Amino acid sequence: MKKSLKEKDISSVTSIKIHTTRPGRLCANCAKMASPLFKTSHINVPTGASVYTLSVKINTTNESGGVAYAMTHEHALAQYATTGMLDGYVHVDGQTQLSRILELVEKCSNEYVAQVAVYAHEKGFMKDTAALLLAYLMKKDRGLFNTIFGRVITNGRMLRTFVQIVRSGTFGSRSFGSNAKRQIQKWLNEASDKTIINASIGSDPSLKDIIKMVHPKAPDEKRNQLYRWVCDMGYQEDKLPKQLQLYLKLKRNPETAEQLPDVPFQMYTSMGLTTEGWKHVANNATWNQTRMNLATFERHGVFGDKEFTRRIAEKLTSERDIIRSKAMPFAIFSAFKKAEDISVEIRRALNVAAEISLQNVPALNGKTVVAIDRSGSMNSRINSRSTIRVMDVAAVLVAALKKKNPGLEIVLFNDSASMYEPAEGKSLLSISKELSEKATGGTDCGAAMSFIKRRYADKGMPDNIIMISDNESWMSTSKTFWTSTGTVKVLEEIQEQNPNARMVNIDVTPGSSSQTIPKDCVLNIGGFNDSVFQIVSMFFESKGNPDFWVNQIKSIQL
Repeated sequence: MKKSLKEKDISSVTSIKIHTTRPGRLCANCAKMASPLFKTSHINVPTGASVYTLSVKINTTNESGGVAYAMTHEHALAQYATTGMLDGYVHVDGQTQLSRILELVEKCSNEYVAQVAVYAHEKGFMKDTAALLLAYLMKKDRGLFNTIFGRVITNGRMLRTFVQIVRSGTFGSRSFGSNAKRQIQKWLNEASDKTIINASIGSDPSLKDIIKMVHPKAPDEKRNQLYRWVCDMGYQEDKLPKQLQLYLKLKRNPETAEQLPDVPFQMYTSMGLTTEGWKHVANNATWNQTRMNLATFERHGVFGDKEFTRRIAEKLTSERDIIRSKAMPFAIFSAFKKAEDISVEIRRALNVAAEISLQNVPALNGKTVVAIDRSGSMNSRINSRSTIRVMDVAAVLVAALKKKNPGLEIVLFNDSASMYEPAEGKSLLSISKELSEKATGGTDCGAAMSFIKRRYADKGMPDNIIMISDNESWMSTSKTFWTSTGTVKVLEEIQEQNPNARMVNIDVTPGSSSQTIPKDCVLNIGGFNDSVFQIVSMFFESKGNPDFWVNQIKSIQL
């Protein structure tokens, strides 16, 4: 370092390389530097070490009040964008999350905000936070807003979410402005007939509301009539898309149904269809609609037909449809949990679908251990509209890693830690169910690390440590010659025995702090799906970088 470190510099320092001239001794420059920073005249350097990394002091607290290390503004924004629950979860209410995102975007470049929005939607499959960042750019950078509009607004749900955020006044004015209106008009006019019909489902705002807000000029009479149907303004039925014409005829006389037109599932739910009618609905349903409505199909007797059940099972296991639908593994797990009383063939198909949805899970080199947080806070739902818990997400991610890496060991922890080993031959969803069954107690990430250190003391420390948690550890702080989290202290003790050991923290809830400091050997990343694994695998195979994840986001071409 070119200048000596002062006490005031601590908040901006993450780690300091300490060089030894011989076992147990510091070089002269490091000795001079270490004393004022750490207030000690003696540094315990491991005998035989050539390089040792000293931890700096903790510099913040997490949402549970536990000591932690603050993330950079860019890292924190990515974390909130990929895990954000804008209607709140157990530790942070929705308004607080929103306020923090608004603070963070002002501290990051507009280009980076645009990259995070694209990453959150395309890689993280996030809706609310991606639309929020797009709305921010609408006010801040028209060029970037126009560039990424079509990459974020990919369906009617995303359009409604974006409009809702703008109209809420989150960024001051509730007006779109002429440029944003043109982008929405362009999207409406260029979308397929099916996309517009699908987008007509939903409210607050409805597609009707949006059309009346932006007044798109239809490119042709067919689209004009479709807009008039959406807005219930008096339309010419014979000029509507063919599938919509068939639907309207069926709606007038539902008992005559022989084959249902391809329109959104929700348009049939109030028709009073027979079992045969529901079979037609199931035939036309998308993969996600099928997965979400298995109980509805069961209730209407659809699975009483063995041949039809076989066809639905084939749909559920279609690799093309699974990939196209961007199926989330934990969503499949949620369907599996709800399907206790459904055909064994359907449950078997869900197991196959889960395996397919996780095809991107990497095979990891080296000895690997995964620690999964099963504290009480992991019972929080990922949003108010979902029955899926954070615990379910974590369980599926761990189960996926175990299935792809059979030698991997699993540690369960809350305020203490223990081993988990699934019975041989268990499916991914069965393992997930076992892992998710009980979440209780406090959170102590340090306890998990201490358990790992003890377990591997006599058989060699692991090369890869993965911790999947809400990162709200509050039960341990290391009291050494400096103050650190228990996680950092034990990690450094593990690295004394295995200098190549690396650690990845996968956070499944939003936050701006971590139990580990940014170092070449540590990756902090947030997210719910198997795209996270791609980053994890790349990190383990790389030379390491404290900004590894942020740099991956910055590599996105706009």
